Amino acid sequence: QMLKKGKHFPEFSLKNQNGTFTTLDDLKDHWSVVYFYMKDYSDICTNLAKEFTALSRKFKAKNTHVYGVSRDSVRSHLNVFTKHKLFQTLLSDPDHVLMEACGIWGPKMVHGKELMGAHRTTFILDPETKVREIFTNVVPLNHPANVYEALAEIQAPHKDKDGHGDAHKGSQGGSHKDLEDK
Repeated sequence: QMLKKGKHFPEFSLKNQNGTFTTLDDLKDHWSVVYFYMKDYSDICTNLAKEFTALSRKFKAKNTHVYGVSRDSVRSHLNVFTKHKLFQTLLSDPDHVLMEACGIWGPKMVHGKELMGAHRTTFILDPETKVREIFTNVVPLNHPANVYEALAEIQAPHKDKDGHGDAHKGSQGGSHKDLEDK
């Protein structure tokens, strides 16, 4: 079953493109975008990674780290990271442990054949690693820009009809559930 909004991202420990482990603790104290993709060096996935890199300054300005996850090896990740001068951390999940924990591993059609694989999915996590937004059946073209827009909206102070932001709303006993339901 797919991870739901409002739930915490699952514990994990995966090697990044440099061969060092990245864990859930590394995603704390800042916002995170975690996107799952099929394969290094496929045209679609490479363009997706390059689009995230093109928006790196915007994501950094929002205190947001971006992580790409696929089954590819550490060596493959390092090669694509270096060749395309990517900014995001690439995580290797060769046994699809994180993919299964997120509920995005399963049968899919690839070139007319049913294969097991990761469904293109992106999660936006808050600094406490709670899932704030999920994108499923991702169409890669313009996806990073759409993720950035959603992130900016989630992070923006929400105003009531009188122009009061979240701090005022909270003092009135309101909740931030509206952010979780978007």
